[in-house]
Amino acid sequence: MKKHILVLIFILSSLHSFGQVKSEAQKISNIKQFGLVWGFMKYHHPEISDGKYNWNQTFIDYYEIIKNVETQDEFNEITLKLFNSVDNSKIQLNSEIQIVKYFDKNVDFEWFNQFRNYPKTLSYLNNLKNNLNISDYYVSNKSISKIPTFENEKKYENFDEKIESHRLLSLFSFYNMIHYQYVNKYLIEDNYIDNLNVFIPIFLNSNSIFDYELSKSKLIVSIFDSHAFYLPKELSDVLFKYKAPIGIKFIGNQLVVSSIYNQELAEIDGIKLGDIITKIEGIDSKTYFEEKLGGIISHSNNNFLKKWTMWGLFNEEDRLNINIKRFDSVFEKEIKLYNKYEKNGFTSLRSVTPQSKYSLIQDDIGYINLENINKKDLRKAYKDFENTQGLIFDLRNYPKNISVDEVTKFLYPTRRAFIKVLFPSINKPSYSEYSSSRLKLIMDPFKAGKNNDKYYRGKVILLVNHFTQSQAEYLGVSIQASPNCITVGEQTAGSPMNIANFTFPDGTKVSITSLGSFYPNGESIQRKGLKIDHYINDDLLDLTQDPYLKKAIEVIKGN
Repeated sequence: MKKHILVLIFILSSLHSFGQVKSEAQKISNIKQFGLVWGFMKYHHPEISDGKYNWNQTFIDYYEIIKNVETQDEFNEITLKLFNSVDNSKIQLNSEIQIVKYFDKNVDFEWFNQFRNYPKTLSYLNNLKNNLNISDYYVSNKSISKIPTFENEKKYENFDEKIESHRLLSLFSFYNMIHYQYVNKYLIEDNYIDNLNVFIPIFLNSNSIFDYELSKSKLIVSIFDSHAFYLPKELSDVLFKYKAPIGIKFIGNQLVVSSIYNQELAEIDGIKLGDIITKIEGIDSKTYFEEKLGGIISHSNNNFLKKWTMWGLFNEEDRLNINIKRFDSVFEKEIKLYNKYEKNGFTSLRSVTPQSKYSLIQDDIGYINLENINKKDLRKAYKDFENTQGLIFDLRNYPKNISVDEVTKFLYPTRRAFIKVLFPSINKPSYSEYSSSRLKLIMDPFKAGKNNDKYYRGKVILLVNHFTQSQAEYLGVSIQASPNCITVGEQTAGSPMNIANFTFPDGTKVSITSLGSFYPNGESIQRKGLKIDHYINDDLLDLTQDPYLKKAIEVIKGN
């Protein structure tokens, strides 16, 4: 008898556990379907896209209803109520809309299939998909630059991350903006709708401010955009609380101690300038960085993470185990990290790169550092270098004082297009189009150079690395369009175009790359970065010379 009772208890317990799992799965399914419908209506409905409904409040109100729905039939009835709660009289249909001219790789309405057994719902969704009467309250790209703006994405009043519906509002606000307005979404390898299966549980369980901010950070990272930097104090104060009294950087693939901020503290752990850190916490340094930073910092490609190398020795605990290679010896040690320390006895590796804005590095080779050079300096440099064998442009930085036209007018024989740009289509969510800027009426920003019989005919070498980002990449593309350009370096940041700023319902902001970028032949630049002719990715460490400059000189000399 006792045995039968135990069996019965086990069966009942199993059924209860199965019921809990099924209930949780149904809840996630409900939230996913509702969030998709809500976002679709936000960007496709005539009245909602015109800002005539408080659509964030609608999400909150309906969320409390749908999260516990137990059947698809019941969910569909609530969905129909949502459809009928808005004025549908201004939907304008045109089933013959010409979409041939549009870039459609971001279009994804496959999720409609979950309503295939509900003809009224499916019909309504299809009508909205073909609706031509879409306004621009939530997103506008009607400015002269055609860069999308999100001014009416504002903080939800009394937002509280401890409230489940508020957290899910944040998730779906960002998610649907990316799904319908991000021209580079097609470059995300994972199916973006399937990502919701991961992020819904994460946001459901983010009950603390730290967990909530970490969830947002992971969500932003998922779009793989080097412009989308987001690291709030709630995360940095915990994850990067302690730091080593040294500076580090990757030289080639080697992680090198490049500076010491406090000599006394460094000596306690026996760390010296030029030491190579081969492992951190038992993991090779490159992998450690990608794993530690890659889940927190949005990046178009892994090479961009090198920009944040200094954070690799920041930690939430005050100690790290590292392996150091010094000359022919390799040893492991535990180093101490500090919440604060005074800078004392600062030393750093000597720079092997020219420090001037421009100079002759050999009798017949000119060097121009684009970071701080201005129009006047550049004009003089071009005059001094016009008869040289080669000209090296250093773009391992962010140019502050120079424009594309000022750089290229000496390099091009004629005015030409150097970049192809993808814009969001006005009031056609998900669709994009290759287009020119409205600024072309004044001066087309995607063309450069001028008719110039005296253009520079020597070899042009462009130096780039992971610091080459945004405006620097844009300038780099223009230099690459010169007849004799050869690019030397490593993968760039992969985010060359303008940014747009999006506000979460909690009031925080994040940037995204707002346009798509391609070479004139159609080859993508976003995420990939600039085309490289000669890669600098050497495991051999030589601190006595700049390997980029060394390779540039070899190319110019034909060695």
